[in-house]
Amino acid sequence: GDYVLGEHNPAVLPADEAARGGVLLCRTYPRGPLEVALPCEHSRILFGAIGVRTATVTAVEPVARDTVRLLLQLGPDADGGTGVEFEPGQFLELSPPGSDLRRAYSLANTANWDGVAELYVRLRPGGAFAEYLRTASVGDELTAHGPQGAFGLRETGLRPRWFVAGGTGLAPLLSMLRRMAEWSEPYPARLFLGVNEPADVFAVADLDELAAGLPGF
Repeated sequence: GDYVLGEHNPAVLPADEAARGGVLLCRTYPRGPLEVALPCEHSRILFGAIGVRTATVTAVEPVARDTVRLLLQLGPDADGGTGVEFEPGQFLELSPPGSDLRRAYSLANTANWDGVAELYVRLRPGGAFAEYLRTASVGDELTAHGPQGAFGLRETGLRPRWFVAGGTGLAPLLSMLRRMAEWSEPYPARLFLGVNEPADVFAVADLDELAAGLPGF
């Protein structure tokens, strides 16, 4: 079809890929009917708007040298539902009170009917959201966009699952492992977690609990 591809970083879309018809959908402007081939399954495509909900801070707990555990209570969704449905590996975009700033953080818990979201955030020096969290209080009301994203578990038979993460990248893998435990999935699983120093390790009790509940972990 007829389209215009807007300005973009060449590192994101190499010239040879663009020459084969590759585009960035976020920078593509249709000029007529288009047929699009996507590199994902139909079930991974989001139809409709991304949900927007209030998110009340219920806890901000230091868990490692520069990492906090952030617990949120999500408000009702557009249909009045109080639960939070998502696939392990998805994330929320959060905006602090009175700000249009958005930062994405992976969910560490699993879907639940209580509307609870658990996230781990590294307090990077000078980070806009990190600086807010340093003074955040229980009861603060944030805005949450999502859940979003297509990172997650894939069905590959009973092959072993190896999980590799660095720092707070553990969060989405915790969600996946917790789902496996909830569903009593029989896959053998290993977790490799890299950190800069021992003081950066967190969620040890959660991992011990998973080891007790997942015989193959």
